Amino acid sequence: MIFIIGGYSQGKRDYANNRFKDARDHIFYLDDRAEEIFGQGKEPLDILKKMISEDPNLIVISNEIGCGIVPADEEARAFRKKLGRLQCKAAALADEVIRVTCGIGVKIK
Repeated sequence: MIFIIGGYSQGKRDYANNRFKDARDHIFYLDDRAEEIFGQGKEPLDILKKMISEDPNLIVISNEIGCGIVPADEEARAFRKKLGRLQCKAAALADEVIRVTCGIGVKIK
């Protein structure tokens, strides 16, 4: 599994599509789906592990969550914390972790 992380609108999807053949068929947007999965009372890490076992070419993309303004809303802060922890676990599972800024990817794992 390849994990691509970076700020909002920094070119993560374009980077994946340009670097990895057939990336569109293997992309999963972690931050977009995590809120829905948490809301269903499910554990996103379990779902992610299952997806990796079914598709070893999985490319997980997520917006970096910890470098912005801390939300004033307690619920939003709790979600941010849960997603940040999930991103750490996703990075640990990944074969490769790439941080994309301004469309430029830097391998960090």
